[in-house]
Order: sequence, then structure tokens, then C-alpha cells
Amino acid sequence: MSFLQGGGEMGERMRAYDWSTSPLGCPETWPQPLRTLVALMLGSQQPMFVAWGPERVMLYNNGYAPMCGQRHPAALGKSFADVWYDILDTIGPILDRAYAGEPIQMDDITYVMHRNGYPEETHFAFSYTPVRDESGQVAGMFCACTETTQQVLAQRALVRTQERLSHALSASGMIGTWDWHIPTDTFYSDARFAVMFSVDPDKAEAGAHLADYLAGIHPEDVGRIEKAIDHAIATGEKYTQQYRLLHKDGTIRWVEAQGQCLYDETGKPLRFPGAAVDITKAKQADLAIRESEARFRNLADNAPVMIWVTEPDGTCTYLSRSWYEFTGQVPEKALGFGWLDAVHPEDREWSGDVFLKANAKREAFQLEYRLRRHDGTYRWSIDAAAPRFSEDGAFLGYVGSVIDITHRKAAEQFQSLLLHELNHRVKNLFSVTGSLVAMSARSAKDPQELARTLEGQISAMARANDLILPDRGEDTEQGNNQELRGTTLSDLLQAVLRPYLERLEASPIFLEGPTVPIGESAVTSLALVFYESAANAMKYGALSNSSGQVRISWAIRNDNLDLRWEEKGGPTIAEPPTRRGFGSRLVERSIKNQFYGTIEYQWLREGLVMQMTVPMEHLVR
Repeated sequence: MSFLQGGGEMGERMRAYDWSTSPLGCPETWPQPLRTLVALMLGSQQPMFVAWGPERVMLYNNGYAPMCGQRHPAALGKSFADVWYDILDTIGPILDRAYAGEPIQMDDITYVMHRNGYPEETHFAFSYTPVRDESGQVAGMFCACTETTQQVLAQRALVRTQERLSHALSASGMIGTWDWHIPTDTFYSDARFAVMFSVDPDKAEAGAHLADYLAGIHPEDVGRIEKAIDHAIATGEKYTQQYRLLHKDGTIRWVEAQGQCLYDETGKPLRFPGAAVDITKAKQADLAIRESEARFRNLADNAPVMIWVTEPDGTCTYLSRSWYEFTGQVPEKALGFGWLDAVHPEDREWSGDVFLKANAKREAFQLEYRLRRHDGTYRWSIDAAAPRFSEDGAFLGYVGSVIDITHRKAAEQFQSLLLHELNHRVKNLFSVTGSLVAMSARSAKDPQELARTLEGQISAMARANDLILPDRGEDTEQGNNQELRGTTLSDLLQAVLRPYLERLEASPIFLEGPTVPIGESAVTSLALVFYESAANAMKYGALSNSSGQVRISWAIRNDNLDLRWEEKGGPTIAEPPTRRGFGSRLVERSIKNQFYGTIEYQWLREGLVMQMTVPMEHLVR
């Protein structure tokens, strides 16, 4: 009975069933078409069943079992009429047609079932395919089906919700409302909203598409609105946008739209309802005010420095265009005391205090602080201002200016960094070199071997050290935030292993893994680990002949770096070595004592496999 193999629970039940009590008889006697269908059905996840013989005995798979409700598993081997007695008046004639040789396709059919002990509305899509025996007579029927109850009920609930939402928003006095069903891109709106966006109200009532409404937005605003919609869907944040509508007669109306994305139980975007109001009059009034200030702004905006103006209470009422271009702020965020948001958090409190104290005394002031540029970089700046007074001596506030002095500060601090770094590097290299000399001297056979060992180790440290030299250009941009560049695991490996690749005709060393940052403190020790591992491979392992290769792969798991060093094609390893050399001890001591990691060796016949695990926190320092 190989055709009954597999099939999970239903396969087990069919194999255990006493078919001698069934009209079908023992499975060994079943006709070949039935065997083929059963094997196909048990091997599929799609809900399927077979009704066979005059009695229409039911066989079904795991996918169909949930559709039976409480009638599963008793439905197996029962006649179709006994299983689906409550809907037989509807489904029976359809099954009769299939037994008469007619293939049936139903995209949606509704039943009221009692499969779980109570009446419930259900929906299905299925196909009934007549199956003929060897004589050409219809002997049974094969069904592939899908229950669509949840989808149908959800769509029905969506329509009801949309209707309630539309009525509620209309009653609130909003000019226009919408409800976008995201999975089907069906965009519902009331008539007023549709007319505003130049969409046919009849089409809107039936459900248009988002693109129909985007077509009514001014071409210069469409891209911004599409990005805002995508952002609101991706983050769940409230959507609030002002933009222009361009009507077919050339008139322009301003609207403000607000909405928010709603999600289904799995977290997928489902709906995006909202409302819009016409703000054209408010925009026109704002435009008139801006035009009255244009002449003054033109003078200040074209000045070579950032200019600002305050009221007597210290609130900022004007910032020149160069301020906004430099900081990336907008007037709504910068005016008042919002300009302080662009000041570095460490400078914000004290610089604000200096300003307020000077304002209280009505005296000039000058201060230096770090100011955030629009790209997120902090720049050193001088902020200076003098009080302004009316003819009668009344204090009117300040007119001030801000100048970028980052290059001057960077030059001073770069010199200090180089002196500090030189002192640190010299001490560190002397310490490491001293330890290497002591360890190598104990392991070297003669002075020549000691010299070669130290030369290779010091060269490896030098190449690694080159990767983290200070960058003068970056220091100039960052001002007081000058730091060492650091490096990555891949760059470090390539620098340390370069001499071995240059000595070999082929390129037998392969690197594979993500970008992993390596901090300045970890570079030297890690370089020695890889250098000694490669030196051992060159002396005794895969790199000692022309056919060997080394594959180094790594990944980050649970905040640890897992690195695998795998050698193949070198001399055959009959048994693990009984003696550990200097290089092996150095590698193990570095991994365990410096990086607080673990290292394991597997001496396989085809080559050494070395597995290292190091906490990332000890690599990025």
C-alpha cells in the first residue's frame, strides 16, 4: 500500500482504518485511479477530498480536516451524504452533476453549517472533477477547495466600518473624508472629497484607486506626499500634510490632510482612513505676510554669515536663510528658543544661560559652542551679538551673527591629538614588543629564528597599525570630535595575510563574512592572532604546499563574533600534535585572556579547523 504512505495524521488514519467494513474494501483491491488520487491528496497541503463509489465514500487529507469541524475524524470512510447532511440540499445536486461527468468550478458558495455544533455562515471556493475508472465510467469525484469564510466576513465588516466612518466624519463638518483599503488598493471617499481631487463621485463611491486621487495633486507636491504616505504606513505615525490641488481649470486650492494607517492582527497594513480640509484662505493670508517681509529678508539672507534677531524677552523672531541652510532647521522649529535644539547637547544648557544672563543685563556677549549642521555633523561656531535700543533708550533685543570656526578649532585639536596618540602608541608598542621578545626568545631555537619571528610579528603589527592612523581630512570636518578611523575585520585580515598571498602563486586564502568593526585597542592583538595562525599554516598546514587552502568565515551571533579557520589540502593529519608551539600559545592566550573568548581546535584528517568565539564588546573598544 505504498500509495498510502506519508500524509501526516490522515495518512496514519487511512493506514489504520478497517477498510474491510467499508464498501471500498481493502486498499489492495482499490482501482488504480483511486490509488493515484489518494497518493496525490496525501502529498498535498491544499485541502482535498475524494468521494468514491455509488456510496460516495469520503477520503480526505490534513488540509481538509479543519473544514470538517467536530465531524473529523469520524468523517473518514463515511458517505458524503452522512457527513454533510445539513447542507445536502444545496451541495447534493452539485455532487450529482459531477457524478454525471460534468466538471464544476465554484468561486464562492455560501452554506449555513452545523459542523461545530452551532449554525455558522461559511464560504468556499472549490472545483469538483469527475474521475473515471478503467471502463470509462464515472466512479468518483475529486475536490480541491479553499475555505474563504474569514476573507468574506472581513470584507463585509470593512464595508460596514467604512460607511460608519464616512457618516461620522461628514457629521463633524469636515470637507472631505477617505478610507483606503491597502491590500486591494481600493480608495473610498465621500462625494465632496472626490470633487476636491477631480475624481468622478460615482467612481469614488464604487471604490477608485490611490493613483486617481494623486493625479489631482499639484505635480510639484506629488512626490513629497507619496513619501509621507509610505512613511506613515511603515512607522504607524500620524499622517499630516499640507499640499496643493491643481484643478482642470487651472485653479489651485490648498488642503491639509490628516490620517493614520491601521493594521490587521498580523501587523500588516490594512486600512488608511483620514479627512481633509480646505486651507486656501489661510495660505493666501500667510503669503501676503511673507511678501511684506521679503525686502528685509533679502538683505539678511544674502549676508555671508548667519544672522538672527530677538525680542526684548529673548525669543528669536528671525533667523537668516543661511541659518536654515546650515542647520537644516525650519522656522517652525527654530524660532522662539528652538534654535537651541541645533546646539550640541553638552553646550546647550550653559550657552542658553549665557545668552539669558546677557539679555537680562542688556549687554553684548560672545561665546563659542558646537552647532549641528544639516547633515548631523557638529561644527564649532562663534555667536556674538550687541543689544539694540530705541531712540528713547528702550531695549529692543539683539541683532547677532554666527560664524563657523571649525577649521581653526580642528587645526588646534589635531595637533593635540597627534601628540597624545604618539605618546599612547609608543607606550603600547613598546609593551607589546617587549612581551613578544620575551615569549619568542623562550621558543626560538637560535638567534636567526628569533629574528625572523620578531620581524614577521612586528611587520604584522605595523600593517595593522596603518589601518587606524588618524585621518586629517576627517578631523578637519569633525572639529573636536576627532577620533581614530578604526578598521574592519576583513581589512585587518587582508593586511595581515598579504605577505603570505604574495609568496604563493595562487590565492588559497578565502574570506567570507559581514562587516565587523574592530576598535583601535583590539587591532594589534588580533593582528598577531591571525599572523601566528597563518604562520603555523605555512609551516605545517594547508599553506605548506601548492594544493592547500584556508577558508576564514565569520558571523555575529548573540553579540559574539564566531570565526571559523578551516584548512584543507595540506599534509594529512594522522593524529593531533602533542606539543604546542609559541604561535599556538600566543593565539590561545590572546583569545582567552585579552578578548575573554573561547577557542577550540579540531585536528581533522584533511586539515585543522579552529573555531573562535569573542564577545563583540571586547573587539570594538
